[in-house]
Amino acid sequence: MLGEKNFFGDYHESRLMVEKFVDGILYHIDGILYKNELVACWPSKYMAQPIKALLGNTAQGHILSKENPLTTSLIDYVKGIIGAMPACTNMAFHLEVFHVNDKDLVLCEIAARTGGGGIIECWEKSFGVNLVNEFTRIQAGLPPSDRILKFSYIPSCLSAWILFPTKEGILKKIGAECELPFVEGYKVTKNIGDRMQIPEALDEYLASISPVIADTEPEIISRVSKAIEWFYRNLVIEKVS
Repeated sequence: MLGEKNFFGDYHESRLMVEKFVDGILYHIDGILYKNELVACWPSKYMAQPIKALLGNTAQGHILSKENPLTTSLIDYVKGIIGAMPACTNMAFHLEVFHVNDKDLVLCEIAARTGGGGIIECWEKSFGVNLVNEFTRIQAGLPPSDRILKFSYIPSCLSAWILFPTKEGILKKIGAECELPFVEGYKVTKNIGDRMQIPEALDEYLASISPVIADTEPEIISRVSKAIEWFYRNLVIEKVS
């Protein structure tokens, strides 16, 4: 099925692109650079790799706990990557890295932008920081907020996000509001009666839940699972011939 879909389109038409498959767990680190200094960053884990959303699966991720053994390693890793790159005065960044064989870290990519999905909402819940606002401030020549300049490196809680991809058919039923007590944000992008297709891009989603909140990683994983179950229990899509 992968061969039948044009996942990457114009991004992969250049003859200068070289890629290699990496069999590992994908993490991302988001943060802010200000005056060439790394002033804030924190790692998260993709609970399901985003590209799988193009095959009809959910995309999801959660902020790592301070106690996670990989948290410090990932922060140190991003410091090394940024230190090896040409200086960039003021920017947000989104770095993705594979954890391979339970020990090695392999760079996937780094971009001078904020992360997508529900990363912005999760940071706002866990750290009281809106990365888009901070990125806008420093790009406009203003200093970042005190929450960035005095970044705590301790999340107040753990938070997660879920994207539900569109599916082929006509939308007949979908939950209007999410009553789960640990879900603080729920957004539906389609209307009853809409005819949908299998997504061609990662931003084509039916609904999102963000943030899901918890105190521990086992709890956040369990609550994400419960939120997904709730969503699909309330979803009806009529197949079309």
